[in-house]
Amino acid sequence: MDFIDLIKNPLDAKTTGDMLWAGVDITGSLVQQLHVFITFAFVVLYMTRLGEALTDENSRWTQKHLWLLFFLSVATAVWGCLGTAFNVTTGQPEDRNFSDMLKPLESSQGILNIRDMIAMAAGFVGGIGFGLITGTVAALVRLALGGVNELALASAFAALLLGLLGGLLHNKSTPSQYLPLMAMLAGLLATVIQRIILLLALTPLFGKDYAWRLTFIVLFPKLFANVFGIGLITLILGMVKKRQQEAKKELSYRRIQILALRAQVEPHFLRGTLNHIRAIIRPYPEQARSQLKNLAEYFQKTHPLVKRELITLREELDHTLKYLSFWQSRHKDMFNYPQDLLDTLEPSLLAFGVPPFSVHVLAENARTHGFASNKPFKLDITVRDGGDFFDIILADNGRGIPKDKLEDIGRRSVESTTGTGTALCNLQEMLHLTLGQGARLNIASIVGKGTIVTLTLPKRKML
Repeated sequence: MDFIDLIKNPLDAKTTGDMLWAGVDITGSLVQQLHVFITFAFVVLYMTRLGEALTDENSRWTQKHLWLLFFLSVATAVWGCLGTAFNVTTGQPEDRNFSDMLKPLESSQGILNIRDMIAMAAGFVGGIGFGLITGTVAALVRLALGGVNELALASAFAALLLGLLGGLLHNKSTPSQYLPLMAMLAGLLATVIQRIILLLALTPLFGKDYAWRLTFIVLFPKLFANVFGIGLITLILGMVKKRQQEAKKELSYRRIQILALRAQVEPHFLRGTLNHIRAIIRPYPEQARSQLKNLAEYFQKTHPLVKRELITLREELDHTLKYLSFWQSRHKDMFNYPQDLLDTLEPSLLAFGVPPFSVHVLAENARTHGFASNKPFKLDITVRDGGDFFDIILADNGRGIPKDKLEDIGRRSVESTTGTGTALCNLQEMLHLTLGQGARLNIASIVGKGTIVTLTLPKRKML
């Protein structure tokens, strides 16, 4: 006994096995739809990195959220028009492909597809907003298709209800390893609720026995599609979450490395600055007072900056200029830098985001490796607009870097009399982890002439 025979007259089913076997045809159709959709979901959630918006601890909606919601809504609309249409009086099935998307159902037809699963999954992984919007799209598409009015209304209501249910069950803090299991349990609950709604709609039309058996035939194919579909989508999301956590761990490690290197430098810097203040406190008390104030502000701002992934270029340059001011006060005309830099730059450039200490590390590196007490040292800092990117350029007239070491700097540690180059290596890794491969560090140098370091960063507007 096949699906057509049982849809035509479900009462002909003699055993539960007959009804289960009748659902095999439906299951095959739903599996095909599910395979295509899961591939689509993998590309959108994992390959494009849009899924990271759903695992971000920051609850604010971003452009990624809007794009992801758009993709899910389109997917719901597309898959809501596909599937297996069947005539409730003759049992004749009809596969609906992409060419049939805009074709309405006949007045005696219903349709089986995975639109409810998509709405449920959207709510479960994205929250109530995602669930309500995709559920509404699924409901509107189902009403637009037509068919048996009672079935259309019941199916539309079920899609909206399941989207809302998925949103209510959403929990962003759920550990990745438990997410698919919770999603599958939610899919099981949702399918039972959906079948009850449709059973209530079918009973007045075709009688209790017919409605019960038809519901039973369709129950297991829908359970398979909904349970495994939602489970696979959340498994993909768990992969995204795990990748994001690993990236954050690596980023934290690189920041700690940079801070550890700075911690080795700061005691010498602090001791030298305090000795300088002690030396000028009697002959130049106002200058000493100003230096103490700047020193307090410098250390007060250091630690809050570390906790942020990005800060504005204005904040980074202001912090870097304060650091350079201490060296200029100690070495006078032998140490020069652009003190009025912030006044010369476009305000729009100063609003872009940079990783904390990115310019500071480069300035500190230039002073450490380039400054020599027997020659006036000059460090120029400029910012250049480059379309989708902007360049921060630090040029000095210091000692320069030997050619045999220049290629390795920024890629691995390089031994020298003034350090190992580890700070630049960690900075390079931190840039890539924070801003992607578009962030670049380029170094050009001539021994005895100086060094030019160009930091190229993608534009990230800070709110």
